[in-house]
Amino acid sequence: MQVEATTARPLDTDADTIVVGVFEDEPARHDLPVAELAALLDSGEAGRSAGRLAVTHAERRRFILLGLGPRRDLDGARTREL
Repeated sequence: MQVEATTARPLDTDADTIVVGVFEDEPARHDLPVAELAALLDSGEAGRSAGRLAVTHAERRRFILLGLGPRRDLDGARTREL
């Protein structure tokens, strides 16, 4: 398994799995298949609280939504816990 962080647009990479972090009380910011990701959040399957995970498939890729909790609480230690 190869893990790589990049600032490239997710769909411009050859990644088969893309992780999208979502903060509480903020819109999801991304340039990804909005309908599928929004459906997970709207249904409650995905959550914005820290550590909540949900998986969906779109554009022949796997998307993992990760709840990050409140932005003000995210620091290095919290990030390692997630």
